[in-house]
Amino acid sequence: MFFPIAYDAALTLGCDPMAFCMGLMVSAASSFATPIGSPTHMLVYSPGGYRFVDFVRIGLPMNFIILAANVFIVSLLYL
Repeated sequence: MFFPIAYDAALTLGCDPMAFCMGLMVSAASSFATPIGSPTHMLVYSPGGYRFVDFVRIGLPMNFIILAANVFIVSLLYL
């Protein structure tokens, strides 16, 4: 859904489209802050007795760590 936007943005900026696509793919697969972000989250949500805020408390810092790693690695490899 966001691939055409990322691709056009890369071409408009004169950058390698692969860098934008790799960043987009990693970002799309990194949804830790909600129980609906992944099927495995939904599998453990009710049986584990978790609440929505539990996912936010642990998942939000993980999202920021993955964001920093994503920006660093993509810029190191493609830019």
